[in-house]
Amino acid sequence: MTNQKAMLLVAALLLLLAVPSVQSQLRDNATVSSLEVDFKINPDLSVRQSMNFSFSAEISESPVSYTINENIRSIDVSDGSQNLDFSLLPKGDAYDLQIFLKKPAKSLTISYELESVVFRSDSIEHFFTEFSFEKPIEKLKVRVKLPEGYSVYQNSYRPGQAGILSDGRLIILSWEMADVRQPVLFSVKFAKAGNETNIWPAVAILLAGGMVAFYFYSKKRTKEEFLRGFRTDEQKVLEYLQSRKTATQNEIRKEFQFSRAKATRIIMKLQEKQLVEKERLGRTNKIVWKKDKGLL
Repeated sequence: MTNQKAMLLVAALLLLLAVPSVQSQLRDNATVSSLEVDFKINPDLSVRQSMNFSFSAEISESPVSYTINENIRSIDVSDGSQNLDFSLLPKGDAYDLQIFLKKPAKSLTISYELESVVFRSDSIEHFFTEFSFEKPIEKLKVRVKLPEGYSVYQNSYRPGQAGILSDGRLIILSWEMADVRQPVLFSVKFAKAGNETNIWPAVAILLAGGMVAFYFYSKKRTKEEFLRGFRTDEQKVLEYLQSRKTATQNEIRKEFQFSRAKATRIIMKLQEKQLVEKERLGRTNKIVWKKDKGLL
């Protein structure tokens, strides 16, 4: 395997899901008292996502808006007692799910399937998503169900305080949080049961060898040769950050007309390669070029 492929094993890809703008439709005294989210990873690595919102007071204004940065399918929406009508409208580089209430409701359940939240590197699968909120969530419960026959790889999951259990067929990771105000990242690496022990020594050797080779390679080669390890869009962001030294993620996205998901994936790759640092700045991220690396 080439050094470039070895380095890709440590590059985590991120899809940013913007979690509901439902708060904008609530009455002043209504908040999301609890949110339960289930991710069921299917054998084909598509994901069924179900979200159950419970509100502190009834909501009645219609439509209720839910924004997501991915094209979704097989959508179901209900208020706990009946199915609700909805429409899915493009909204810039995202989609706006408009939900039409039939009566005041204290809960909403939204379920759909989506792609591109599970990524593969050799025999290791990586589920990766992030939630951000406009207003605090009093209680958040998240569950990730792995496909049958898979187990968690090398205890690789975030946040670290997950409960891990099984229903007899599937491995389930569970998190419970209170008073959630900041974005929360959820990440799980998993592999087919029995593969973990066999592939880890080879992966460790490839990672170590690739990182050492990459260090000497970058010291000896020119800027053009170094950039060959990146795609065209990644090269543009590298040169942009090198010249500016710092920029927000929104500035990068607008400069190159990237979707949120694409910009996030590129920044995550640069961060994993230790070329940039990411700091939270309001509702976006501040990206800082690491000048001490001297790679370019």
